[in-house]
Amino acid sequence: MERLVISEKLGSLLGGLRVEAALFTTYAFDPEFFELEVIPLLLPGDTAFSSDSRVKTFQVREALRDNPIPLDVFYDLPLFREQGQSSPAMEYGCHGVDRGNAAFHPKLVVLLVRDEESDAQGLLVGAGSNNLTQAGWWENIEC
Repeated sequence: MERLVISEKLGSLLGGLRVEAALFTTYAFDPEFFELEVIPLLLPGDTAFSSDSRVKTFQVREALRDNPIPLDVFYDLPLFREQGQSSPAMEYGCHGVDRGNAAFHPKLVVLLVRDEESDAQGLLVGAGSNNLTQAGWWENIEC
């Protein structure tokens, strides 16, 4: 079985592609992790971001302002209300889904991309068991 960190695999798949729009669905959502570790993967260029989270937040926010990407995240609202540690700090669509007694549990990544060489558009789709959290993307064994 191949073992990879999800963000490393996503980064390698995006080589030579420009992200034009992104949609993420998740059960558990950590906005700080998403903004500091996932959004930078979607941005063009090889920007060297700071390791200081306060500086990196500013850098990512500025990079998004310079290279706007329509981003939307759908997550389980009751779980976020119960366990959320931080609030979104950047401009992207955050959509809490409350299904009553049923959990909102899909975990998808859908990226509209453009090949910078051929100018062809494509759709990169990922489906797994990983939440949009540090544990889900870096630590847990996921499929």
